[in-house]
Amino acid sequence: MKSLAMSLIEKSHKSFVSDLAFVPGSVKVDKKNDNKGISEHFVTVSEDGYVCIWDSRHVRKEMMQQNAKAWQPFLFLQIFHMDSPDVGLSRILFEQGQ
Repeated sequence: MKSLAMSLIEKSHKSFVSDLAFVPGSVKVDKKNDNKGISEHFVTVSEDGYVCIWDSRHVRKEMMQQNAKAWQPFLFLQIFHMDSPDVGLSRILFEQGQ
């Protein structure tokens, strides 16, 4: 598969991505913009202890090919534990609402 976009290592995972999941449309990620029930963001996790939330709303193939700008996460979170800095993630689960 040919890559469409690349992210800067400084602004994304330092290790391989162990899971990727689209955020359900019922979850609002961006406070400023209403997602209208559409899944527009996805989450990646890695053994490096980071959670990245990516915004797919403005990503178009033509835009990515014309623009040399690297893609970066909408939100970048580091998970840590007080007893050990070595915390990694392997799966993402979204509980279905009733």
